[in-house]
Amino acid sequence: MKSPFLARKRRGAAALLVATSAAALLAAGGYWAATSAASPPCWAKHRTCATTTVTTQTTTTPTPTTTTTPTTTPTTTTTPTTTTTPTTTTTPTTTTTPAPSGTLIFDDEFDGPAGSAPDPSKWHVYGGSTPPRWGVECFVNDRSHIALDGSGHLVETATYNPNGVPCSNGSGPYASGGMDTGSFPSPLFSYQYGTAEARIKVPCRSGTGVWPAWWQDGPSWPTGGEIDNLEIMSDGGAGLNAQQTLHGPTSSSGSWQLNYGNVASQPWCNDFHTFGSIWSPGKIVFTIDGVTTHTITKSSVQSGWTWPFDSYAERLFVDLQVGSYGGTPDPSTFPQSMIVDWVRVYQ
Repeated sequence: MKSPFLARKRRGAAALLVATSAAALLAAGGYWAATSAASPPCWAKHRTCATTTVTTQTTTTPTPTTTTTPTTTPTTTTTPTTTTTPTTTTTPTTTTTPAPSGTLIFDDEFDGPAGSAPDPSKWHVYGGSTPPRWGVECFVNDRSHIALDGSGHLVETATYNPNGVPCSNGSGPYASGGMDTGSFPSPLFSYQYGTAEARIKVPCRSGTGVWPAWWQDGPSWPTGGEIDNLEIMSDGGAGLNAQQTLHGPTSSSGSWQLNYGNVASQPWCNDFHTFGSIWSPGKIVFTIDGVTTHTITKSSVQSGWTWPFDSYAERLFVDLQVGSYGGTPDPSTFPQSMIVDWVRVYQ
């Protein structure tokens, strides 16, 4: 990571457009696409702030499949230039995706004693006084905020701490858990091409105070690209919109994104769901519960956008962020926990 804050993501004024337009159209059971060149103030990510072009698409999807699974209850610029960009849309599909094939090259089932830390041979857990920060959270490396539960799950928990947190990087009074598979040039794990999946139960305050995220990116942002397999934020239906997004660089030293919403009729927190992506040369397919949600190809990107996904390997991230695009946190609703059953990568 180039910056200790890494203020990832993006929406700023575009988020207002998303939230306003989506609310009206989704209420009608509709589909919408909008374009904005506005971007938020650059308060970090490992980026050099520059012009940002944003394309957003939200679609209504069927209610996610519910599976019966035992769960535990424990309690992740230079001022942008305004331009008008033609809307890019990708028609979502609802085809069943075959089970992952190939060799399992990364696997964490989170088996271990209750209260133990994630496997240090696989994960770098955030902590210290200046951990990365994407919302108002302070990531803390202790077993109250990130630990195995003894039943085959990882639990990341966000808490409200009115007496202060150990971070000195401008966070709010919220502590949480987050981790990745290490930093380039020598991460603990990275890959190029394959199927990445994680089975996750998100917090019920997702999009109304917390911001669960399962994602991956390359050696530098946005040059190396970013694949967001899951985020739930405040726009497009708080708690109902499991968003999946690609980010990449532009030829003018800016960044672009293609954002896809998956709006369910019931909150995603009601059960575990499997979120993933199938990454192959020139193409990325997003999936939820074994169903293809969106397919993006190299030809999907607009003129002036660079497709980075055939040039760089990417590492994995699982974190529970607080505030910012996750909505305004209400202290009375904490703690909030994200439960991860497993993370797997096939190639």
